[in-house]
Amino acid sequence: MPINSPIRRTNGIRSASTSHTRKDRVCPLFSYRRFVDFLIQEYPNRVKRRPRAFKLRVLSLLWLYLPPHPGPTGRPLQARITRVVEMYIQQEKEVKGGTRIKGDWLSIRQECTSGFGRIM
Repeated sequence: MPINSPIRRTNGIRSASTSHTRKDRVCPLFSYRRFVDFLIQEYPNRVKRRPRAFKLRVLSLLWLYLPPHPGPTGRPLQARITRVVEMYIQQEKEVKGGTRIKGDWLSIRQECTSGFGRIM
């Protein structure tokens, strides 16, 4: 089978290749090498003075700007729980301000729990 054939052999099975031929492929190593050469050419003083710090900075920027980007951590927010927290914080402010003696969980439960009146 010729090297440039669009059909290649994989595990004894002939399959049509949709990827580029070997001539068209660019080895990523060459692209990375150009990138490194560019950095060394653009920032020779930084590379000379603090090569380790420069390398760590470049790597951290690559992690930051290249996908996949990290999604939000933890559970997704729930509106009713967010409302409970907001009400609790408001009550704490009122306690510190002197307009309320202590926090009242019953009022928070009544407002934020659907069907709470039927439970009590």
